[in-house]
Amino acid sequence: MGRGGNRQTSLRSNPGISPWTRGGTVGNLVFDNAGSLYGASSYGNGNIFRLTQQADGSWTETAVYTFTGAPDGSGPDAGLTIDSMGNLYGTTHIGGVYGEGTVYELTPTKGGTWSETVLYSFSGTDGANPFAEVTLDQGGNLYGTTGNGGQYGRGAVFKLTPGSGGWTETVLHSFVGGTDQGEPYAGVVLDSSGNVYGTATDNAFGGSWTVFRLKPNLDGTWKETILHTFGNGNRNDGDFPWSNLVADVAGNLYGTTYVGGTHYQGIIYKLMPVLGGRWKETVFHSFTYADGANPVHNPVTFDASGNLIATYSGGLQNGGYGVVLEIAP
Repeated sequence: MGRGGNRQTSLRSNPGISPWTRGGTVGNLVFDNAGSLYGASSYGNGNIFRLTQQADGSWTETAVYTFTGAPDGSGPDAGLTIDSMGNLYGTTHIGGVYGEGTVYELTPTKGGTWSETVLYSFSGTDGANPFAEVTLDQGGNLYGTTGNGGQYGRGAVFKLTPGSGGWTETVLHSFVGGTDQGEPYAGVVLDSSGNVYGTATDNAFGGSWTVFRLKPNLDGTWKETILHTFGNGNRNDGDFPWSNLVADVAGNLYGTTYVGGTHYQGIIYKLMPVLGGRWKETVFHSFTYADGANPVHNPVTFDASGNLIATYSGGLQNGGYGVVLEIAP
């Protein structure tokens, strides 16, 4: 049972591969308007695939695009983002013109094939090695993170803006380490005011891990605020927040950590804004392995009824290869 009397149901146990194991599917899947699913695989240089449901209920896989390395990128270690026109956006953590990773777009053509465009190749001080998907705002801008690079080499948060001459990159924040942490391996989420939220890990055992907010200033700069630092003497708090944040209708943020919690199998946490501009963290659920364990790139999802749904490794069936969970209020 989750805290506060939440009901948890194991919907399905299924074999799978850790998204950190190269050769498997990685990141989230996205639907197009016709109901087809798109995802990424890190096999070889990586590829993008489509799953289309048939009349008998089965699903057929089609290869959409296969990466070659340079200059189109290699290693799509994150999921996809889709716009209203059916174009797909994603990142590769290496490859591109400078070998430091790319942001790419896949566009369907009339002949049923797909055309890839590298929107941006990272070179180092502007960011390097993105491991997460990008976020699309209503203006068509893309936001994301890089695990390395930036001004101090500790990773960065970036924005890509489309224009007549191509896409322009802006570094919103370069991590410096210390209390600022760095090495963000998850993507970002935006609120209605244009604030950007994400997590930073520093990827160092014995360190601390944070949830941050970037707020735009009138002069075009961005102000970082640390909303929560994991640990702080609480052994039941989480470690390594490697998944994207998700906001509910009330503006609360939910995320997962790879380890930590009562059983050190990871947690689902909730961040709630409180008076004075502060944020309060609560451990929404602490995994036991029987009900899931060690979420990596596994953000939570809310259905139309407000139930929280997520997929994780662990579980007691099929050798502990994974579970799909529903947590209802």
